[in-house]
Amino acid sequence: MDICIIGSGNMARQLLPALQRSGLVVSGLHGRNHETAAALSAQYQVPLIAQLKDINSAVAILCVSDDAIAGMAAEMGNFKGLVIHTSGSVPSTILSAFTNYGVLYPVQTMTKQGRVNFEKVPLCITGSDASTLDTLSTIAGLVSQQVYTMDDEQRKKVHLAAVMTNNFINHLVVVAKDYLIENQLDYEIIVPLLRTTMEKLTQAPYNFQQTGPAARNDEGVINSHLELLKSKPELHKLYESITESIQGHAHH
Repeated sequence: MDICIIGSGNMARQLLPALQRSGLVVSGLHGRNHETAAALSAQYQVPLIAQLKDINSAVAILCVSDDAIAGMAAEMGNFKGLVIHTSGSVPSTILSAFTNYGVLYPVQTMTKQGRVNFEKVPLCITGSDASTLDTLSTIAGLVSQQVYTMDDEQRKKVHLAAVMTNNFINHLVVVAKDYLIENQLDYEIIVPLLRTTMEKLTQAPYNFQQTGPAARNDEGVINSHLELLKSKPELHKLYESITESIQGHAHH
């Protein structure tokens, strides 16, 4: 079962070597960006495929941005194999022009730097029928130790939770860092606290206990913080909204 990778961005850059490491054959690579595709093809010794209609592997995995999936799929002509995309939020049915289609969504942030250890990445898979799901389970099982079968609706909900835990937390840290720097204070001051917070949330037995002024309903502290943020309406709004969410959560 040979696989062709379509795309040469962060997802392709991480998934391609992970497939190779798990013993799967990556027989081709196609990318719209010729420069990055050529570099990736040389790095992992995978033949470059110039035209999408020339792909004839058993499986094609679309590692492209959400809004590029439909267009790339349309260019694949009458591809006979299994077509998979890797998006969390796009339904599998966007590929329903093909006989066999599905999704393999890694619940992990893909960056240019470093190498993602896919063995530890949860993979959410969706297949158009039983035999497709069978093939997907085989591929996913070789790559990762955590495979979850689900439908499009469930995957969309996982993606929403992933956005809150990855993107929202990252953003809160970034605005806190900017705030410190603007006030001539060192970001390093909060790094050990952040590490402890993440350990508490990511190591069993998990500890979700909420601390801080909002959890204690300490109006004095909350108001003095809001006073500090008067000149920063966006941050003021964010602080207020999350404080209200914490207080609301405590009462139900």
